[in-house]
Amino acid sequence: MRSYIAEPILKQAGFTVQNLDGAYSLYKMANPEGVEYGN
Repeated sequence: MRSYIAEPILKQAGFTVQNLDGAYSLYKMANPEGVEYGN
């Protein structure tokens, strides 16, 4: 719900935003080991 409210506020401030609507939850299920950062 917070992202749904934040999206138009950020757009009005000039940001280019998209609401992923649960995509992060799907990503976490598909990649349970997480993301590695660095070289």
